[in-house]
Amino acid sequence: MESIVLFDPAGVSGINLRKVARKLGFKVIAVFTLPEKNLKELYHDKELFKGWDDIILSDERQEILDKLKTVSVRAAIAATESGVELADQIANSLNLWGNSIDYSEERRNKSKMREILKINGFSCPDFAQCDSLEKAIKFAKGHRFPLVIKTPKGAGTSQVYVCDHLKNLTEAFHKIYGQKNLYGQIADHALIEEYIGGKEYVVDTFSDGEAVHVTDVWLYEKIDVANLKNIYYNVYSLSLDDPSLTNLIQHAIKIVKAFRILRGPAHMELKEDPTRGPTLIEIGARLVGRNLSDLISKYTNFDPYRLMIEVFSNGKTQVPYPIVYQKHFGVAFCPIIQTGVIDNILGIEEIKKLKSYDSHSLNIKKGDFVSLNASVFTVPIVVYFAHANREQIQRDLASAHKYFQLELG
Repeated sequence: MESIVLFDPAGVSGINLRKVARKLGFKVIAVFTLPEKNLKELYHDKELFKGWDDIILSDERQEILDKLKTVSVRAAIAATESGVELADQIANSLNLWGNSIDYSEERRNKSKMREILKINGFSCPDFAQCDSLEKAIKFAKGHRFPLVIKTPKGAGTSQVYVCDHLKNLTEAFHKIYGQKNLYGQIADHALIEEYIGGKEYVVDTFSDGEAVHVTDVWLYEKIDVANLKNIYYNVYSLSLDDPSLTNLIQHAIKIVKAFRILRGPAHMELKEDPTRGPTLIEIGARLVGRNLSDLISKYTNFDPYRLMIEVFSNGKTQVPYPIVYQKHFGVAFCPIIQTGVIDNILGIEEIKKLKSYDSHSLNIKKGDFVSLNASVFTVPIVVYFAHANREQIQRDLASAHKYFQLELG
């Protein structure tokens, strides 16, 4: 029996890809490239290492290839962000369907992403790769604040700082350079760049082996709390046929082609900057995170999990056109704005009674110590909504934030 190899198959995406692969008659091998501690902290999944036909714990290309020598591998697929580069490399080494390894690092490293944008003439903020504080200060003195500084291979706004003055920038640099990112990897530089203004969107696409299809568009709402900025608060889906999004969508398709993503999903975060126009924040050759792909699979005629297995197994697949949405979606990220030990968690039952409630992910329990943090991976609860009425979702998003409370000791 042939096998599908999934790289870092954590969370809902990993579970659903495994389920679909087995329905299609494949064995499923999990390759975990991150330390067990990091995986469990990121995904809060006690069953992470259960249910696989085999498991490989390695981030070394040759070691993985050696362990796959006796296996008939049909496809190598990145289930999450951290598995993208190795999945590309293994697919290339085994002559499997995949994406070009020429731009593999560029699809993962935010500094390299900026270089590709400039080469291809896309809107791009001025930036610098700084491996010393002196270089960061030099860049700052030549540009206006606010400036953004981030780790080159992070995710979910972890180690991303919007700085209003040099003191903020200096503190942020030391939190990034030479420090581990959320995946446990040491940053050999910090990326510093001009601030991009405007509304922030997610545009997700799927490449079927020939064409690029936009599958979903979302609008972010982020907030500033205490000393932290750029914190996820709400995200909600937008209509693909909204004429105001045409320019953004066409821009996203061009970016996917520039990064040579011929097969599978691409997840982009872009801003509609008033001066620059559509500007890429980052791109990943992976499914959209959290449970958003699950909502799409449940309430549209597009199944991203099945099509991922198909396109990487066969080299091509067919994306439905048009993609029909039965419901609109919204997601509430309820951030921690306090510090202390949890005595009680309030509001869950009230949230579950909201008309558009679909599901939630609670990542804390009584007795946990919590503190203010901007990363999406540390949000105590994420609530998912689906409803035919967009206004109902807006009301329920507000109610979720109102109901969810922590009593801290």
